[in-house]
Amino acid sequence: MERTFKKFISYVLLSVLFFGIITPALPAGAAPAATTKWVTFKYDDFSDTNISSVLSLNGKSAVVSDTGANPKRILRLNSAVDGRTGFSSGGSYGTVFSKQKIYSQNSFSFSTYFSFRFTEQGFASGFNAPVNNPSGITGADGITFTVQTMQSNAGTPGGGIGYSGITPSFAVKFDTYRNVELGDPSDSYIGLGVNGNINNILPTYNLLPIGYKLKDGSVYHAWVDYDGSTKNVKVYINKGSNNRNTAIKALDVNSVDLGTIFRNQDAVFAGFTASTGGAWENHDILNWYFTNNVDPIDTADPNTKYQQAPISVTMATAANSKPGKTQLTVTAKDSSGNPVGNVPITIKANSGTIEDLNGQPITPVPAVISANANGQAQVLLNMGSTPNTNPGSVTAIVEGGAYSVQDIPASPINLTKSDITNTGATLTWSAVTGATSYQLFDNGTLLTTVNNTSYAVTGLAAGTNHTYTVTAVKNNVQSAPSASVIVDIPGPAPTLPASPLPGTGPNTTKVTASAGAGNHLVTKVSSTLIPTPNVGDAAPTGAGVTNPYTAGA
Repeated sequence: MERTFKKFISYVLLSVLFFGIITPALPAGAAPAATTKWVTFKYDDFSDTNISSVLSLNGKSAVVSDTGANPKRILRLNSAVDGRTGFSSGGSYGTVFSKQKIYSQNSFSFSTYFSFRFTEQGFASGFNAPVNNPSGITGADGITFTVQTMQSNAGTPGGGIGYSGITPSFAVKFDTYRNVELGDPSDSYIGLGVNGNINNILPTYNLLPIGYKLKDGSVYHAWVDYDGSTKNVKVYINKGSNNRNTAIKALDVNSVDLGTIFRNQDAVFAGFTASTGGAWENHDILNWYFTNNVDPIDTADPNTKYQQAPISVTMATAANSKPGKTQLTVTAKDSSGNPVGNVPITIKANSGTIEDLNGQPITPVPAVISANANGQAQVLLNMGSTPNTNPGSVTAIVEGGAYSVQDIPASPINLTKSDITNTGATLTWSAVTGATSYQLFDNGTLLTTVNNTSYAVTGLAAGTNHTYTVTAVKNNVQSAPSASVIVDIPGPAPTLPASPLPGTGPNTTKVTASAGAGNHLVTKVSSTLIPTPNVGDAAPTGAGVTNPYTAGA
């Protein structure tokens, strides 16, 4: 027993030594490499000089310098000064939305993180009632985080928090003025809004019982995660800390269906709204992260590195010399217009197939290609050989949600032939809406490109046949080919000698005739010349000759 135990200990020590050699431990204090995640927007502050090319600043919103020991550029949706001066004219508002829509990858799922601060509260006479300001601080009206498809400059002043009337839309409200008639639980709560309606018909969370007063000048951190597959939205908030793990889950609401709200839409604008009325304050956004998928953002996690995704994507197109094929060159760019390399790009079409440049279909579908160091991905759109009068479009989507769409033209119809001669024919077809040119193919080979809807084919060889198709080209995107039409070019007429020639037998006459390809030759020999064939005479031959010696008058 003791010997067996010693052998076991020896085996364990040997195993530890062996695996220690082939898998050395990390150096003391070393941490695993951080995971890189692309995000649609990554603003640690708002000092980007190209911000106006990315975000639409509306109403009184502006980028301003913050105060304090470490001043930075922040996003002020509207100011206390604007609120005070705007009171007599109906209030003040400010909104900020992405200039371009953000493509929805998963039933409008998204995750966002931002921090905000409300300061310098004030009010007009009659707007400081305790019922409206149970926190004991008078100011208004708060902000919303909003996704919407209306327009990038949407927004209104007053008690609607800048959100009233924006439809279709979904919003998370951080409300700082209690409107009893709207069902507000306090002047410091989180609620949800749909289609510009600020009435609290969905669950709310009152922050006062936990000591959170949104108007106290503190920095608050908020996280919103929407899962389109489960139709669930979660909202978290933390006071003075970006630690998501210690944040309070304020809302966890099911049956929020953005797919229904944004029916028949592919993309949204994302951003913030704010307003003031009879009371006012500075509404400041200090930083903002957003991604177009449900992937909870945690900027305090040392194992995650967030990277700004491309802000825009372009799609250059070139109609191929093969019927129905178009080369697509997709380029991802940052806010300065510089290429962003090594970023995933999704390319999908309503019809046709996405292929590599060698003509091989890319799987799985939709095709996902990693951009090269120059931010480019090149593929072929193959519309196949079957006519398609409702082909839809092709879309390139870069990680983060920037996208570009190109319409695919319909196949031409009514391709017909006329004026057929022994050297050519005329082809005509119906115009395709939006098409700027047409490509004509002869037996699958590009014959010519024309700008009108007819073409006279010339120079064809007698006795040949040709299968023609035509494609439409719109913005350099080529349609699927039309239905084909076949043109048969007739051969030359049969010829006979001017006078009979002597035969090889007694009392015979030799007749020589020929016919071009595609014609049939019928010979008739007068019985007065050749009552019967001579033995040994060679029979006439040729296309269509089935009875070489036919008696006739």
